[in-house]
Amino acid sequence: MSVLIFCAALSCHALARPVLQPEVKEYRALGGAFDAKSLPVFHQRQRQCEIASGETRAKGVVSVWNGRSASAPGIYIAVADSECGRFLTKRFGMSVPEREQGYAITAKGGRVAIVGRDPFGALYGAVTFRQMAADGGRVESAVVRDWPDILERGGVSFGRGLWKWTAGLDAAGRAEEVKRCIDELVRHKINGMEDVFLKWADSPSIAVCRDVFIYARERGIRTMFGTGTELWTNGNCPKGMTPAKWPCVAGVRSWGDKYYCWADDMEIENSANRFIDYLMRFGLEDPLVYIHPVDSNTVEDPECWSRRCARCRARWKDDERWKASANLFNIWRRAFDRRLPGASFVSPVVPYAIAYLSRCPAERRDARWRMNVTDYWTKLDAALDDKNMAFAAWIAPRAAFDEYRRMLPRRPVCCCDTYPPNPGLFLTCRRKLGTMYEPGGRIAYGVTGTDAYARWESCFLAAEYAWNVHAPGWEPYDGVNYWHPVLDTTGPDVVMTNLLPRICRTFWGESLSPYMCKVMSSGVLPKYLEDPAGTVRGWNRTLRDPNYDPLQNGERRGAKGKAQFVDTLDFKRKQFAAAESCVRAFAAARRHADSLPHFKRRYFESLADDAPLWRDQALELVAGGEIDAALEAADPGRAKNIATKAANRVQTPGIRSRLECRASVLSARSGDPEVPPKEGWPGRSSRSKRELGQAEVWQGEKTIDSPIVLNRRNVHVMSGARIVLKGAGCIRIGLGRFCAEGAEFVGEGVLTNAWRVYASGGRIELVNCRFKGLATFNPGGARWFHGGISLTSPDVRVAGCRFEGMQSLTLVNAGKAEIVDNLFSCTDKGLYLLNSPEVRVERNVFNGGNGAQQGMEIAGSPHVTVVHNRFTGLQVGVYARSGSSCSVLAGNAFESCARALSAVDSKGTMIVDHGDIVRGRTL
Repeated sequence: MSVLIFCAALSCHALARPVLQPEVKEYRALGGAFDAKSLPVFHQRQRQCEIASGETRAKGVVSVWNGRSASAPGIYIAVADSECGRFLTKRFGMSVPEREQGYAITAKGGRVAIVGRDPFGALYGAVTFRQMAADGGRVESAVVRDWPDILERGGVSFGRGLWKWTAGLDAAGRAEEVKRCIDELVRHKINGMEDVFLKWADSPSIAVCRDVFIYARERGIRTMFGTGTELWTNGNCPKGMTPAKWPCVAGVRSWGDKYYCWADDMEIENSANRFIDYLMRFGLEDPLVYIHPVDSNTVEDPECWSRRCARCRARWKDDERWKASANLFNIWRRAFDRRLPGASFVSPVVPYAIAYLSRCPAERRDARWRMNVTDYWTKLDAALDDKNMAFAAWIAPRAAFDEYRRMLPRRPVCCCDTYPPNPGLFLTCRRKLGTMYEPGGRIAYGVTGTDAYARWESCFLAAEYAWNVHAPGWEPYDGVNYWHPVLDTTGPDVVMTNLLPRICRTFWGESLSPYMCKVMSSGVLPKYLEDPAGTVRGWNRTLRDPNYDPLQNGERRGAKGKAQFVDTLDFKRKQFAAAESCVRAFAAARRHADSLPHFKRRYFESLADDAPLWRDQALELVAGGEIDAALEAADPGRAKNIATKAANRVQTPGIRSRLECRASVLSARSGDPEVPPKEGWPGRSSRSKRELGQAEVWQGEKTIDSPIVLNRRNVHVMSGARIVLKGAGCIRIGLGRFCAEGAEFVGEGVLTNAWRVYASGGRIELVNCRFKGLATFNPGGARWFHGGISLTSPDVRVAGCRFEGMQSLTLVNAGKAEIVDNLFSCTDKGLYLLNSPEVRVERNVFNGGNGAQQGMEIAGSPHVTVVHNRFTGLQVGVYARSGSSCSVLAGNAFESCARALSAVDSKGTMIVDHGDIVRGRTL
């Protein structure tokens, strides 16, 4: 009986305890509670204490306090070393932690004392009390002592994250909403932002950014501004400069042209001063400057040192890269000391993988290895004027970090992630941050890369483990795998049942938190659903090599990590169940979302709107696996029923069209025809997703009414973007990469050029886009340019797109290309291939209802494979002419077509498999 009573008492106490995130170090309940909602607030005359007074939830009068009496009910806020702070600590018998950013709270009988070790500690104490008063202002009497383990807890993206969640507002509205985002970061004790793009310095947004960054700094949040050691970029280099003409290192990595040289001291100083000019526009006195060297993180040739110019070689020997680096960083430090002395430096000195110290002894005995790794680190450390410049490094096993620390005993270290791709909604691998924790705070900048796109829940979990490195669920990093694509999105259990509910409660509120917990713990993997084969391939590269860098040349030779992830039909079914659970959770949660502030509402809606797509993508994958199994069992009838049922269940038009096409192809087949295998073809099963790097980003709505020429430039059109082409508006891409995903391209009015989008020479990828009304007037009469889109490139992928109200998608001299899963409702023909050999056209739907006479035309294009497509309501399904030899048609469906195939002057062999389904006239 006594045991039951004791358990009941524990349960009641657990219910009374407030939900705090991050969890506090020390919490002692005093018994009893009081109402703090109407209490007055008294604060020391100090800026952070003044800000803290607005964070308590109290609605009483706020006033400056003289520190002489605290007998009246109220909330008192002060800094420990002030007269007010000393009075409070003595009056309430408080023990304020002797730790930077620490604080103490005593709350009892309607009086609350909040004392910070420093001003930001006082602010953090107030936001903790805010959580204590979250239950309608009712506060449990308690004593709290708390402090962070890692002082700098940041890396939340400003440009790709916070700014994105304020879209749809004017400049003033965005500024105010970003401030609300910053308040949310403070309330979860995150104190760092990054990703401030250069374009803002010369845009109308500069005033907004300046206001926002000053607002953040007053609340303890430092902004990290990224730059590099290059002298020039493609955007500011002298006219006519190209990588081919540059004598030293240039054009490293895929994102464009950067020009490096270690020996030109004058230009190094000029580049530092240009960056200082940029920083000073934001009005910050102590920015955090992230300086990235030449990004070649290899032991064999770090920073492409072997490619340096004659001037560099004359000044520094092969084993003196450290001298060149020290010279460069010292020039930067002197320039900043003259103009912006409050700035702090952090740099991922190359190589930046501390885990290299875990390599086998034989490898480490190599003289080149020592020169490029350990000797470089130690000699650079000694030669730097700035003893507080932090070295940024990937997280490493404890033994490797201890050796690193013995070599660099006083150098601050910034602990970074090892490129954990986040295929899911919630990422838990940051529970391993404590592996490199050092009491005393030599980890100066504790977390960068908490989440590039500001997925709030993942950011807050990272903050939990930066504030409390040994919070429940923490694990030491074993050096094998920092993250796992499935285990680190659904577990461990203690995170999902303890930390995640607290995070959702403090961010979403009591009504929404149960639903958002279900979503975040569902395990749905949107990146996998979008591109299963490519995503799994990326996972396995990282599982094989814990230090795999997706932006470098690949894995280390002989790298062997944990067992590889194997995709299965059962895993696809689990993804479908997870996606369905998200759809149900969002449907039930919407009624609680109306009162959310703009940035939370936008974040909520972005996830809620995507959930049906996840479900449909998962259903298509499950159906595809079941269809393949049925065909392997020689049961095409069952396969057709699976495709039909799946098509009837999905809501996404493109996915429905693909499933309907597959059902049509299967409906009259007695057996699956021999279809050429995909080996050697680009596509989902074999093409790795290529990074655009530093691409020009198009998002929102963009109107183009005059020609745009993008030569040697990378462009990424973001999901949800709407590109409107008017009059002479067109886009010409030459020798660059053009990637559009989930975007819409619309033609308005009379379009006067011969084409709307013309791309040549570079990488072209159009995925899940819609092209509507791009019909053009063609004054030159060039047939191959007569269409909305003309692609002339050896590297083309068009997948999951809709083409409506335009003449054709045209490929000219396109080489090997992939056209899959698209819907063509064009006015002339759907697809035109001219002199484009080795193109694979698969699982597309060609409709004649919009006036098209031909589904596709093949001219001078040998070795074209046309399989599993659906042609409906056309005069000619496939028109082949002029040397389109050795092409293959197999497994297609022709419905209500006057003629399925018309072959004119096609020398060679047209292989037409009898598995093609022809309704109406025969071939």
